[in-house]
Amino acid sequence: NSIISSWCGVFPELSDNYVRENKTFSLGLTCFSDILNSLGYNQNFFFGHGSWYGGITQFLKNHAYERVVELPEIEKEFPELAKNKHEWGIHDTNLSRYVIRQLDKLKDLQPFNLGIFYINTHPPFFNASDCPSYSENKHLQAIHCVDFAVGMVLRKIKEKGLMENTVVVLVGDTPGYDYEKDRQIPYNRTLLSIYSPILDSGINDVYTYSPDLGPTILESMGIPISKIQSGHSILSSRKNFQNLVAPEFSIVDGEYQKGGSCSFEEMETKKIGNVYRKLEDCERRKIFQYLKQIFRNEDSKITLIKQK
Repeated sequence: NSIISSWCGVFPELSDNYVRENKTFSLGLTCFSDILNSLGYNQNFFFGHGSWYGGITQFLKNHAYERVVELPEIEKEFPELAKNKHEWGIHDTNLSRYVIRQLDKLKDLQPFNLGIFYINTHPPFFNASDCPSYSENKHLQAIHCVDFAVGMVLRKIKEKGLMENTVVVLVGDTPGYDYEKDRQIPYNRTLLSIYSPILDSGINDVYTYSPDLGPTILESMGIPISKIQSGHSILSSRKNFQNLVAPEFSIVDGEYQKGGSCSFEEMETKKIGNVYRKLEDCERRKIFQYLKQIFRNEDSKITLIKQK
């Protein structure tokens, strides 16, 4: 759900099997990677585990990825990387080693979009033996281990002289885990860090949400697309939409408000009052449907030109 939301600017609530059982799901949506494909990008995504989970492989191939590599392919191509595994797949440092081996090929296929999904920070938290020691706490050690693994790839990109025309995005997948109180955090902030040759360094304090990732990356690349469906770039249009309205929840002033459902009959008769108070379920859904129509109309006006 997080990947589909981030790529396509929507709010899916799908079961793990849904995309695998409905192989044409989301084909009608224009997503982040579809836009890059229209501009001539070669697109690859690398997983150190089985990306069949949640239908990720099917979703990415539906949206213009030429190559989606997962654990079995890595094990077959480089058996030595699979000798030291955990219950989910290979360690993040070995995934980085695999990706580094692909960079020479990708350098000749510019422009390219490269995705890497690291897994060691997923509970119960894994630590590669070649990661520097940081903490006896498994969670903190896993975080610093993935930081080390990311650094391996960034150093190689820099060595190959690619940083001057490359945008690098690091984003968290889940709200995280409170290691001090040993509990899951159902709603919280996740990491979003972007390096771009055209951006000044600093901290962006705009409230942002998973659907915003795609348009934010595009604008950080210099591609003037500030929104995709319900997603807004935090560099521009999200500044005017600090409150988020989704089918079954809203966020006002950073506070999460969970709702329920609403029948079509109730939504049809509901009148929308002051949207700056806590919304009723039918008000929320009616606003969301109205916004979706606006976004669809505006998106239809976008024309893309392939760069030479």
